[in-house]
Amino acid sequence: MTQRSYVWQDWLAARMQRKASAQSAELGEQVDCWFEDGGERHCCTMWRGAVPYAIEATYPQAQNDADLAEYDTQVAARAFNNAIEQKNYDGRIITQPVTLGSGQWHYWHGEGDDVTSTPKTVGGGQAFEATRAIAGDVPITWEYRDPVWIAGGSLRFQGAQMGDHVSFMIYSPATGITPSAGGNTGNCNLHASGILIPAAGDGAYDVDLATANPVPTADFAPFTGFWNYELPTQMKGRGTVTPGNPGQSKYHLIPADIYLDQFVHKERLLGDGETFYEPQNINVSLCLPGWRFTCTLRNEGGGHTLEAVWRVLVSRYWTTV
Repeated sequence: MTQRSYVWQDWLAARMQRKASAQSAELGEQVDCWFEDGGERHCCTMWRGAVPYAIEATYPQAQNDADLAEYDTQVAARAFNNAIEQKNYDGRIITQPVTLGSGQWHYWHGEGDDVTSTPKTVGGGQAFEATRAIAGDVPITWEYRDPVWIAGGSLRFQGAQMGDHVSFMIYSPATGITPSAGGNTGNCNLHASGILIPAAGDGAYDVDLATANPVPTADFAPFTGFWNYELPTQMKGRGTVTPGNPGQSKYHLIPADIYLDQFVHKERLLGDGETFYEPQNINVSLCLPGWRFTCTLRNEGGGHTLEAVWRVLVSRYWTTV
């Protein structure tokens, strides 16, 4: 199906001209509305937060905010979502997810970013390949310089025997802290639950917020964290961590590794083959800079050589520099 994109006012005019029923959906801060006509899908996108840097030059923040206010009025007037839609077993309307936000590019890759050099680069990091000729695990870990939205991947293997398997997971490394050099003069305290609490210069510990790894407490409010996190202005680099509203902010800082998600758990491998992790209908997941990705190849019994290479699909704003 051909897809056409408009700004809000042009989209409204096109919809009225065609007398089409409209739909809308919100994912995070992104607001999408669309209608279909004659084999074409006509779309409009707005944001409840900041307009992405890559498109703000052509769609100013003030215009976005004005369009969004009118959109909200239309929704309140029940002008949208009137069409009969096929629904999932749990009552949710079935839609076709899109793996790209405005300004993003698909990025298939076989290595992580180089996050140890100065300057850090897209690509140039850990290669996505592993070999194990004796019993045991070989974990391969990589990172990204910038925010990425993970969508899937695939793995090719050879020499697998019964019991061999592969796993893939994401974790947030421990946020480092040091005891306050001058006693209770630090910018945080360590709570008994293991999370860091902001302090106004009277804390027992110091945390370097420039290298901290925020962990979300939930996808949507209400939140229970103590720290705020803002994506980098140009979607390049780590972003900004600041103290938040206590117990109501989205993120925690935790001085321990926190396992966030395991996409693949001990998938069995046998012989030579390829396996795919790119379902047709998938909502992409935001992964923050500093989080780490590990693919673990397991040779269960030894006595043979197990080899694998893999690729990962993400969407991101920067793919070359």
